[in-house]
Amino acid sequence: MKSVREASGTRVDVDDTRCDECIVTVQATESLDDIKSMAVEAVLLLEGKINEDEEENVSIRLLVPSEVIGCIIGKSGSIINEFRKRTREVVRISKGDKPKCADAND
Repeated sequence: MKSVREASGTRVDVDDTRCDECIVTVQATESLDDIKSMAVEAVLLLEGKINEDEEENVSIRLLVPSEVIGCIIGKSGSIINEFRKRTREVVRISKGDKPKCADAND
């Protein structure tokens, strides 16, 4: 995690005490003037570390606070649909399938 913290400039915390899944929290201070998102960079670095030895399908689950999910979905689904189109990946957004240890607003 230290290398991800240093490379992305974010705070990365791991909580593996509450349930079967580990909760990885990425925190970054960002502004609209930033060329790229440090938080997104950290997630990409983490994904690379998780999947270093994997060659097949990879699944990543993100818990996103409810108050910012609109930034990912976009108006009428425009952002998430563009992401699906560009990456040709399956992306699902669900309110019901979260770990029991997730915060209430995730």
